[in-house]
Amino acid sequence: MVTNPTDGVMNSLPLYIFKGARSPEPMDIERAFAAATVLLVLVLVLFIVARLVARTRTTAPRRSLLRRLRGLIQRSAQPRRTT
Repeated sequence: MVTNPTDGVMNSLPLYIFKGARSPEPMDIERAFAAATVLLVLVLVLFIVARLVARTRTTAPRRSLLRRLRGLIQRSAQPRRTT
């Protein structure tokens, strides 16, 4: 185990999971599943943060989107003209 993050060689988390899951040792398999859970939580947190950062601060775009949807629904409800 590397205690100094700037010294020595370290595996990436996906490689650690892969190697641990293929190991015949039950403790290695448990650690691999724990690492996979950590990776899933990390991706979920980053996804939520990205969504929060990218969302708009006002509700005006939502209203314009609703107006556009209403217009599309009204246009699709009208009979089509044939030429």
